[in-house]
Amino acid sequence: MSRLLSSQTSVSPGGNNGNDNDTQLPAKKETAGKSVAKKDPTPSKLYKDTIKEVDKVFNALVKRYNKSLTRWSGVTADDFARSMEAKFLPTVKSLSETSPAASFNLLLDIGEHAYGDLDAWPKACGYGETKEPYENMDDLLIEIINARREADGADTDGAIEDRAAAVISATEPYVVEPSYADLGGEESAVRSLWGKKRANMQLMKKLERARLADLKTMFNTRRERRGVAKDWAGNALNDLVETGGRIDQYGIGEHFFQKSIGLLASIKGVERPALARPPRKLEIIDQGGFGIPTPQGGRLQFLSIFAHVALLLRNLACMESFLRL
Repeated sequence: MSRLLSSQTSVSPGGNNGNDNDTQLPAKKETAGKSVAKKDPTPSKLYKDTIKEVDKVFNALVKRYNKSLTRWSGVTADDFARSMEAKFLPTVKSLSETSPAASFNLLLDIGEHAYGDLDAWPKACGYGETKEPYENMDDLLIEIINARREADGADTDGAIEDRAAAVISATEPYVVEPSYADLGGEESAVRSLWGKKRANMQLMKKLERARLADLKTMFNTRRERRGVAKDWAGNALNDLVETGGRIDQYGIGEHFFQKSIGLLASIKGVERPALARPPRKLEIIDQGGFGIPTPQGGRLQFLSIFAHVALLLRNLACMESFLRL
């Protein structure tokens, strides 16, 4: 009996007759307390990722449009401006430390998304609360422009030119050409096909989709052009003058990158340009027999006299230049 007990006790739990060296498992790597350092994204990746987020925020706000006439419901340009400023200006500041060019392009893109569809409903232009976000964006763009000039060389006029082009630039003054053609033509096509027939909700929905498609065409066109433009200052000046003039028709262009427009004009050696007024024409949209001349790009919301009163109020509040036509 004692022999049996001694033989059982001599066998190790692993079954290798007490040979502990054969039964040892490989030691686990100690990972507790160790953290793998996450690399910061490159300026190019940060720019592209942020651009995608800008589109997502813009699309989310567009879906929240409410055609009501109360101040407490419905998304306006105020919401677009505040959202773009709060969510993306810190990223622009961070990016400007490593790539002034990428942060410059990003901030211009954010500015284009900071007003929304101004024809979506009668008070889509907001209630005057775009001023502070626009001015904050403007101040930051001034810093980035100066940083980009310093990075490119203090004597640059914003263009990376070859020797022959530099000679032409020295002899021919720069001409500001607002980029009207960047907006797509889908809305105009819908209106042309519809003609002067009586409007209905089907037309209104088509116009709404067409306006958004035109805006997105402009966003993409300008993004691509900024990425390849040699004359970054002139290109930005043309875009800002066009956008400022277009949204000023709704009463919100006065503070849209105004100081930056002046700085870019001085870089190009020209006088500060006035905000551009895109060519506009009046057309009759017949809604239930109440034909009212409305500017191209506008629309009537309802099939009642109340709708026409609302439209006139919108024109007075948001489209100051409409009275001067």
